[in-house]
Formats: sequence, structure tokens, C-alpha cells
Amino acid sequence: MKKFYKKGHLARRGKRWPALLMSICLIGTMLPVTARAEPDRVVSSNILSDYNTSFEGANDAGDLWWWNDASWGQTNIPRRAYGEAAKPAADCGDYYVQANPANIGDKAQCQIVGEGIAALIKGGKTYEYSYYAKLAEGEIAGTVTLSVIGDWMSSAVVTPDKEVTLNADEWQKVTGTFTLASDASQVVVRFEGTEGVSFCLDDLRVAEEPIPVTLSGVTCGNRAYNAAAYSYTGTPVWKTADGTAVTGETSVTYYKVDNASDDMIAYIPLTAAPTDAGSYQAVFTIISDDYVGTARYSFEITKAPVTVAAKNKSIYVGDAVPSLENPTAGTDYTVTGLCGTDALGGTVSMSYGQEPDNTKAGTYEILISGLTAPEGDNYTLTFTNAELTIATKPSGGGNTDSGGSSGGSAGSAAGGVADQPADSDNTTTTTNKDGSTTTTTTETDANGNTVTTTTTVETDGSTTEKVQANADEIIPGEKLYIYKLNTKTGKYTMVNAGTATVKAVVTLKNGTKKTVKMTIKVN
Repeated sequence: MKKFYKKGHLARRGKRWPALLMSICLIGTMLPVTARAEPDRVVSSNILSDYNTSFEGANDAGDLWWWNDASWGQTNIPRRAYGEAAKPAADCGDYYVQANPANIGDKAQCQIVGEGIAALIKGGKTYEYSYYAKLAEGEIAGTVTLSVIGDWMSSAVVTPDKEVTLNADEWQKVTGTFTLASDASQVVVRFEGTEGVSFCLDDLRVAEEPIPVTLSGVTCGNRAYNAAAYSYTGTPVWKTADGTAVTGETSVTYYKVDNASDDMIAYIPLTAAPTDAGSYQAVFTIISDDYVGTARYSFEITKAPVTVAAKNKSIYVGDAVPSLENPTAGTDYTVTGLCGTDALGGTVSMSYGQEPDNTKAGTYEILISGLTAPEGDNYTLTFTNAELTIATKPSGGGNTDSGGSSGGSAGSAAGGVADQPADSDNTTTTTNKDGSTTTTTTETDANGNTVTTTTTVETDGSTTEKVQANADEIIPGEKLYIYKLNTKTGKYTMVNAGTATVKAVVTLKNGTKKTVKMTIKVN
């Protein structure tokens, strides 16, 4: 059964103030809710217990001499046994009292009159009360009013927690508070019914209202789902209005929060700290006869992100295209973000977005799907596709620190230029106006690619060199892939967009070798 509050209103809950939230029966559709029930006050102690407010004590004649009706006799307030009738509470004992009108048209009345009551109920203090009431058999409707009177003239301010209309079919619990303005030498606690109506009473309890306290030292922060039970941080500290810390056991009750409708919120009580993603409230309550306090904290457990990512693959032109028919985790894809023992459902499926052509360089998207998030609603599942890269196998020759790009001029750019004398037919040297010299050499490497090297010697002796491959080797619209070789591992890695510096040793047709460094910008 869900519990409901109207938005913006929350009731105190605890040993003395357990939350009595309006219960709504759900049959097909949710019934509308327009109001919130007041809290059910629990008075656990009783300063009037010696006055037999449960009606169990009596003399041999069954008289309750400390209770009097308007005629100061017991005739009109007989004690009755529950027998087979249902009691309002398990601790109500075996008897209750029935107050009857003394005469036609009178109001039924009974009251506690005792010498010691004034010593127990003092002026200026607030007391809470509770009792059970119902109408006598055969009565239809009526009410019972509680009043506390000092010295037969000064009435206390009585504040019921809620208005109660009685009937003869069931007991109703009546609660509230009262404050007597000043001390009195005699105090009377009186009950008075509707004119001409008999009513029944049991289990009157009066106690000093607990001192209100507030909570500090606790934090309920949001967190992502991690498959573990939620726990707040800090240590509960209860303090009075003047900042004095008090001792008392603290209970914590968790509620799952659900927006039942536009103007109502459903609070679903949990038996343990929540684990699943959702919106929650933690309700802290001090367990004490002397203090009362409740604190509510809202927090979220957000969904955890889990990513299923296909792994990139690469081959050279002419190699077999990798099969994606039976993908395996770790080899063909990775899963990150799962918590605890949670596992994905479904069956993974991987495919190429377009059938790869391994006769030429190119890239092809690798698609992945099919897996489902674990049971519950605790994850946000994301699939990340990958790429198959088909590259032209780099040309060999010489010791290298890094390789060139696959295909066409990329290999030429990484291949360097001829080491020719300045007076060679394919070499020209020019003296610039600032005194620097520029030497341009055009050479064809072992693969037949034309490479132009421009070397500038500045007046301070520093040298810059630019290597330009034959641009005609790059087909318009074709991608240029740059690979770097790790000489220690022998593995090539593709250079991402940006600027990369490569070094290569190339052998020209005349047998000479030359080491060149180039800065290549990859778009």
C-alpha cells in the first residue's frame, strides 16, 4: 500500500509521532487525494496513571470513586467489561466506562477529581493527551469535549490534533495538547458529551509534551547506482532550541518517492536502505520520552552509465577481412560500468556498416548492438561503434623510428630525399636577400615517387628543411593515413588529427641514405 502526502506537506513521524499517512486503495486507477491526515500522536507515559484512567481498579462494588458525574454519584458512569467486544488497543485492559446523561436533555459528563492532580498538572506547561472514545450502543452521532479546569474557574487552552465525530460502531483515538494558564490548588479533568447522548471512554493518558529537538551532523548526498545499499554520512546529533545536545536513539526510515499525480506525491516505505536508482527520502527520528524530533532528507540514486564499445580493427590491403560472426568480450568489444554481480542480457551482434573491400585502403564502420541492461532500471546503456582500417602496407628499407602513411604519397613523404651535391642537375642553390641560402633538390625514390627537398641555411647557421611528396599521387577525396613505427615493439600506430613529427632513413636510387625529420599536419 502506498502512502501519500499532498505536495509541500510532511507529517512528523517516530515513536511519539508515527506517521499516519493517508492510505489509498489502488483498484485499476489511482483514486484522487485531496487532503492529508494529521499525525497520530502516541503518549507513551501517563502522569495520571495512579488515577486509574484505564478503569481497571475498583472496589468490590465496582465503584470508581475518583470519577464523578454531574450529580456526584457513580450511577450514571458505570464500568463495563469488553467481553467478546473488540478493544481499541491491546493494552486497554478489560474494562471501560460509559457516561450517561443524568436527566433528559442533559449532557453526559464525567471527570477526575483528586487532591493530587494539581501537583501533577502545573500552569504554564504544555501537556499532551490521548484517550479512546465511542458512542454507547444505539447512539447515532455525537462528540466528546475535553476540558481542564483550575480552581473551578480557569480553563486550560485545549488544542485537539483533529476533530473527531464519534459513532457507536468503533472506538476513535482522540489526541491533542492543553496548557493551564497558572498553577491552581485544585485541577479537574472533565469530559462532556453531546446533549442527550451517552458515550464511552478508556485509557486516558496525560504527559508533559516532549521538548522539540532538531537534527544536525548528517548528510544524505546523491550518488550513482553501485549495487550497494545506500548509507548516509555523519553521526546524528539532536539539539534543543538553545543548542544543547541531547541523547536519544535515532531511527532511520527510507521512503521511495513517486510522483503519483500533478499535485500528489506517493511515499512508499522501505524495509531497508535503498539500492536501486530513484528518488528517496531518509526520515530520521529521535526515540525518546523526553524529546521529539524528525528530520527529512531527500536524495537521488542516479543511473550508472554502462558502455558497450566495439574494438577497432586494422588490416593491410590484401589481408582477410576479420569475421564478426561470433564476437567475444575483450577481443571484439569491451563492457565498462557494470556494478557488483550485475550482468548484461541479450546476445551481442556485430556487423560492418558496409561490406569491406580489402583490395584497397579505406575505413569501414563496425556496428554493435543486441545487449540489454541488467534487470531493473539502474543503468543507462550506450553502444559505441568502431572502425576497420584497411591500409597499404608500409614499404621497407633502413632502420626507422616511425613509419609513413599508407598509400600513395604518404610513403613518399616519409621516405626522404636524395643526398645530392649542390651542383647536381636536379639541385639548385639560391642566395636570398637576407644572406640565407636555399637549396632545392628534386629526386625520385626507389618506389618511383617524386620528392622535393628544400633546405634553407639561415645566416646564423641554423637549418630548416621541407620535404614535399608528389601531390599527384593523392587522389582527390581519398584519405591520407599516417602511421608511426615504434622501433622497440615493431608496432605501427595511426596518427590522429593534429600535427606529428616523424623521422625516416631513406635509400635513394644512387644508394645513398638520408635521415630526415618532418612535421606532418593530419586533418
